[in-house]
Amino acid sequence: MPGANELKRGDLFMNSSALFLMITVQVIVTILTGWFFYKVLVSRPKEEPDSFSENDDLVR
Repeated sequence: MPGANELKRGDLFMNSSALFLMITVQVIVTILTGWFFYKVLVSRPKEEPDSFSENDDLVR
């Protein structure tokens, strides 16, 4: 008589649709992460005014 903790033959494996979905999602997330990381590395720095130059005339 099999115990409650014994596994059947196919219990340790994913079915093909679950495996396909998992691999597809991982590939999409990896591509999106790489794309946005590339965009951050290649983008030019934004021209912003120097906040200290506005305070040069103030007497402290």
